[in-house]
Amino acid sequence: MRRTSEPSSTLRTPGPDLRFIDTLTRAATERPFLMDLLELARRRRADERADKAA
Repeated sequence: MRRTSEPSSTLRTPGPDLRFIDTLTRAATERPFLMDLLELARRRRADERADKAA
C-alpha cells in the first residue's frame, strides 16, 4: 500500500473550488434564474478570454 503525505480524507473530497461549483450548479437547477445568471457569467468569461486572445 502506498503512503502519501496527505490524509486520506483530503484525497477523497473534492477541492473547495469543485465543491463551490457543485453547490452552485445544484442551487441553479432548483432555481431557473440562477441558471440564467450562470450562463451570463460563462458568456462574459468567454468574451473576456476572446478579448485577451485578440
